[in-house]
Amino acid sequence: MVSLVKLSMEEGLRTNQFYVVYQPQFSLRSNRLIGFEALLRWSHPVLGQIPPSDFIPLAERNGFIDTLGYWVMDTAIREFMSLAQRGYKLSVNVSVLQFQREDFVDRVVYLLRERGFPLEFFVLELTESEPIQRGASFLAMMRSLKSHGITVYIDDFGMGYSSLDYLNFIPVSALKLDRSFVSRVLWDASSRYLLSDIVALARRHKLQVIAEGVETREQVDFLRTRDCDIIQGYILSKPIVIAEVPLFLRAFYSNYNKWF
Repeated sequence: MVSLVKLSMEEGLRTNQFYVVYQPQFSLRSNRLIGFEALLRWSHPVLGQIPPSDFIPLAERNGFIDTLGYWVMDTAIREFMSLAQRGYKLSVNVSVLQFQREDFVDRVVYLLRERGFPLEFFVLELTESEPIQRGASFLAMMRSLKSHGITVYIDDFGMGYSSLDYLNFIPVSALKLDRSFVSRVLWDASSRYLLSDIVALARRHKLQVIAEGVETREQVDFLRTRDCDIIQGYILSKPIVIAEVPLFLRAFYSNYNKWF
């Protein structure tokens, strides 16, 4: 079964079934759009749209995540080049299994430089599907990324294997809150208290807090009061293909007050 799935993914790459969409990120501090997160999608000719929550774990189990991950990175870098030149940051998700390869940093830096993409506008969002093997080599990789100007976020902080000891030795720049957590903050007291604790923790470590899955003005107002730095979600836009980004930017800036 696993080999068949891998073959299906390989065929998917060869026949352009995979594509990248982009979701804008907005700073509540500067009140401006600051970047976009690249998200992978799979449109299967028979099964239709396959959710990333289904095919990413499969890719990790069958050993295809490395090929798939670098394809996403390369595609997003190529498509996003003109936006990076305008000062927008590009965020790309990376699996722990990719991150723990010894040549990971070299491959990322080589790809960025080969494409001429400004390293300071590139962000890696580290998503944990299993515990990171933390040691001297991992810390060296993190420091190397930082020395090249590449930013690292911890995605879905607190939802998986991530824990507070991350912040004591890993040079990351932001913590991302999962959409399932954000969706509860308006009506669930424990979620509100936890949000306040995470923001306070981030401030002590000089980190930003990013909220995913923001859908309503009420959520935006609440997150402002809790000192959240950045938001993304349907209140800004659904994830869109690169050709739609210029239209989104024009619509957003011409109707800014409609959002904020």
